[in-house]
Amino acid sequence: MMKKLITLTLASILAIGINAKPKAAPSLQFTPQNGEARVMTMHDGSQVRYTAHEGMFFVTNIEDSTYQTINVYVPDGATQQTPIFLRTYVGGYMASAAGRPQATDTQGVVGQAASGENEEFGDASGSSVNFTPFSAGKNGTKVTSDISRNVTLLNPMNFIDDPLSSVAPHWYIRHGARDRDTAFPIPINLALKLQNAGKDVNFLLAWNRPHSGDYALDELFQWLRDIIKD
Repeated sequence: MMKKLITLTLASILAIGINAKPKAAPSLQFTPQNGEARVMTMHDGSQVRYTAHEGMFFVTNIEDSTYQTINVYVPDGATQQTPIFLRTYVGGYMASAAGRPQATDTQGVVGQAASGENEEFGDASGSSVNFTPFSAGKNGTKVTSDISRNVTLLNPMNFIDDPLSSVAPHWYIRHGARDRDTAFPIPINLALKLQNAGKDVNFLLAWNRPHSGDYALDELFQWLRDIIKD
C-alpha cells in the first residue's frame, strides 16, 4: 500500500510539472508612454514635475521580484543630456528594493539622502559630520565622544597591534591601479602594518582596475583553497 501511495504521489507531482505553464518572461523594452506624471514639492516650496516609470524588471529570469525591478524618474523637459533618477536605499552595499524620490534627495552628501557611506559623513537634512577638532571648529561645533569612538572603530589600523584584538592570520588585499575613490596609501599602509605584525598578506594593485573592478575571483578562490589545505 505504501509503495502504491508513493508512486501515486510522484505521478501527481510529475503531472503537475508537465501541465504547469512556464512563466512568461517580462519584456525588457522601455516604453516611455507608460509613465505616470507626478509632481513633488520641495522644502523651499518649489515644485518638480516628472514622469515615473516604476516596477520595471531588468532581468528575464526572475528569482526575487523585490530586488530585480527598478524605478526610473524623468524630469519634465528632459533631453538626451538630462540626468535621470534611479532611487535606491542601499546601506553598506546591501541589496535594496527600488525606491521613490523624496524632497530630501536634493540635500545630504553628494546630492543624496543619507544612506550607506553617506551616513558616515552626513544626514538626510544635509548636516555634515565633523571628525576632527579642526573641521568642527570651522563650523563652530565640537567633536562629540560618539564621533570620536566611531572614528576609532572605522580605522582597522587601530586594532592590528592591539593586544586585546584578535587579528586574522591571512589577508587578501586588492586595490585597483586606477581607483579614483581611494588613495593608494590606504591599502598599502594596511598591508605593511599587517606584514610588520607577522600576518600573511597577499597584496596587489590590480592593473587597470577601477574602484569597482573585478579582482580575479578565480585567483581569490585558489588562495582560499590553499589556506584551507594548510
